Parts: sequence; structure tokens; C-alpha cells
Amino acid sequence: MSALAIDGGTPVRSAPFPLRRLMGPDEQAAVNAMFDRARTEGHGVFGYNGPEEQAYCSDFASSLGGGYADAVNSGSNAVWVALRSLELEPLGEVIVPAVSDPGGVMPVAIANQLPVP
Repeated sequence: MSALAIDGGTPVRSAPFPLRRLMGPDEQAAVNAMFDRARTEGHGVFGYNGPEEQAYCSDFASSLGGGYADAVNSGSNAVWVALRSLELEPLGEVIVPAVSDPGGVMPVAIANQLPVP
């Protein structure tokens, strides 16, 4: 087995990874339009349930065959929304990973359920 690059071996890559394209011109134009609208209209353009979020959620739900989608800001909130949507009886048991960070377990407790590793 050859030596690792850190130990003097040949590096696998001769050039750095290419930069990730964060957005194209269409996305940049949409973001700029939202900023322009925020400057002229003020409060209500950014945040939850704005027109862009509503359109995204509707399109996303349609792409999955219908139903409902709600955009959230984190995996913790996604777990909480999913648990609440199930309308579980209080103090039910919800299986969680045995090794996790609090973000995967706390929504279970906040939803009045018992995390079970």
C-alpha cells in the first residue's frame, strides 16, 4: 500500500475541488427582486409564509404527487412538524437514534412524546 499524501505519498488530487455553483442568474434575479420588494413594501416580505415559500411548498407537494408541504428552517423543526402532523396521543414512544445530537431528540420531548433509543 502506498503512503498517504500526509506522509509524503502522492496526493489523489492535483488541483482543488471546483467551487460549488451556489445559484444561477435566475435564482439571483429572484433573490434581488425579493430584496427590492422588501425595501419598498417593508415587513412581511421575508420570513414564514411569504409568497415564495408558499409557491415552493405548493410545487414541492405537487412534485410528490399532491398533499401538503411546509418549509422549515432546520431538521429539528422538521421532526417536530412531522410528529405534530401525526396527532399522536401524549406520552407515546418515538424511536430515536441511540447516538444523536439533541436536535434529533428534543423535538420528540417538545411534542410531548417519549424518546426511546
